[in-house]
Amino acid sequence: MIKAVIFDLDGTLIDTNDLIIDTFYHVINELLGRSPTIEELNHVYGRTLDEQMRFFSEERSQELVDAYKSYYRAHMDKRTHLFEGVKDLLVKLTEMGIKIATVTNKGSRGVRHAFDKFDIGDYFDATISADDVSNGKPDPEGIFAVLDKLGIEAYEALFVGDSLNDIAAAKKAGVLSVLVGWTLFHEEHYSEFGADFIIDKPMDLIKLLKKQ
Repeated sequence: MIKAVIFDLDGTLIDTNDLIIDTFYHVINELLGRSPTIEELNHVYGRTLDEQMRFFSEERSQELVDAYKSYYRAHMDKRTHLFEGVKDLLVKLTEMGIKIATVTNKGSRGVRHAFDKFDIGDYFDATISADDVSNGKPDPEGIFAVLDKLGIEAYEALFVGDSLNDIAAAKKAGVLSVLVGWTLFHEEHYSEFGADFIIDKPMDLIKLLKKQ
């Protein structure tokens, strides 16, 4: 029986997709004088910001990180929102007595902002951000930390995410993995992820849980 659902945040619960891509294009163009390719964006998507920017330039990575944060924070209030159905899903999971957690490569400041903006913080029993671990996803460290906090075993948890790194972290941690069908990645890439399940909309997760 599943006792806990662990979510990624950006691209899974919160629609940050357009802003993230726009921020990458803005920063890489401004500082490196070129546009990132689709292949490069697919490669870094879902990793920590430090890792993403080191990929584009080891020498200027900190400058890229600072520019990314500045641009993103200037636009996040107007250009981010919860995906339709997410609030209903969190309410239903709470009513079912299922614990809710997040493991995100987002920093703690960003997590607090999202929780406050969308008024969802009270639904979460455990939160692990990039600042709480030595290794972000696809390393399973964050998932293991959540399992420990909640006092449950891997077979009692399910991880929901939108990137290859989310699914890889779930598999390494030994928890069931769910890929969201509203991911930035095209459907032709789904088989590469190797997720245990795919859902088309948030409330489909409830149907899935009832079958477990």
